[in-house]
Amino acid sequence: MLDQESQVLWDLFELLGEKFQNLVMAIYLEIKSGPSAGQRFPAIDGLRIGRSKVEVHLDDQKISSLHAKIELDPEGRLILADQNSSNGVWVDEKRVKTLVLMPGVVFRVGRTKIQVIEGDSLTSVHSIDTDFDNLLGWKRTLATQIPLLLAQSSEKIPDIAAFNDLIRLTFIAGPQTDEVFIAGFGPRRFGKTSLDFELKDPTAPNLAFELVANASGAVVFTNKEPNIVLLNGTQIRNQILRDDDVISFGETQIKVSFLKGDI
Repeated sequence: MLDQESQVLWDLFELLGEKFQNLVMAIYLEIKSGPSAGQRFPAIDGLRIGRSKVEVHLDDQKISSLHAKIELDPEGRLILADQNSSNGVWVDEKRVKTLVLMPGVVFRVGRTKIQVIEGDSLTSVHSIDTDFDNLLGWKRTLATQIPLLLAQSSEKIPDIAAFNDLIRLTFIAGPQTDEVFIAGFGPRRFGKTSLDFELKDPTAPNLAFELVANASGAVVFTNKEPNIVLLNGTQIRNQILRDDDVISFGETQIKVSFLKGDI
C-alpha cells in the first residue's frame, strides 16, 4: 500500500508518461581522473567538494579546502557553485561561477575531472553522511508543487528529442553574466516566466525563445519575440545554431557553443 505522498507521485508519473519519468531520475557525480577516479557521489543539495571537512574529498593540491558546493537555484535546478576557490570551476577550459548539473556535463576542479551522470543503481555510489530528509526533499517538492503547476498550465507536454551534441549557453553580458546552461535535449524554453529557464533581464519576454531538435538532431533556435530577441544582431525566427552565435535582448548577451566528441 502506497502512502499518500507516494501515491501522488505515482499518479503524476502516469500523467506525464515515461519521458518525464526519465527526466527526474537521480543524477550523480562520477570522478573521472585522479586517485578517486571511479567513485560516484549522489548530486544532492548541500554536497560539498574540496580537501577538508567535505562530502567529496579529493586528494588534489589545486583544490581549495572548500572548493564548490551543490545548491538549488530559484527554479529548483541543481547547480554547482564555486565557493570563491583559488583555481575555480572549469567547463571546456572556461572558468564559470555556476553550472547547471545536467547528465553528460563534464567539469574540472583543480586537476580533477568530474562527469554528471544519470544513476540506475546505488551499488557503486560512495556513501556520504547526510540528513535523510534532504534526500527526500525532491520527492516532497514534486508531490506538492508539480501538480499545482500542471493545473495552472494549459501547455501541452512536448515531445522530447535529443540534440546531436550538448549545447552550452554562456551568459557573457547582463544580469546573469557568467551563468552557464548546458542541455542535451529539447525543447527547452527560456523566458521571464519560464518554468524551464528563467531569464532575469527586465526586458526579457515571458517566453523569449526555445531550443528544439530537428529531424537530424541539430539545435534549432525558435524566436518567440523577434522584435526583442536577436540572433547575431538580426531579427530571425528560426535558425540552426552554430558555435559562436550570440543571442541578445536588453543588456543580455548569450554565447552559443557545443561540446562535441567523446569525454
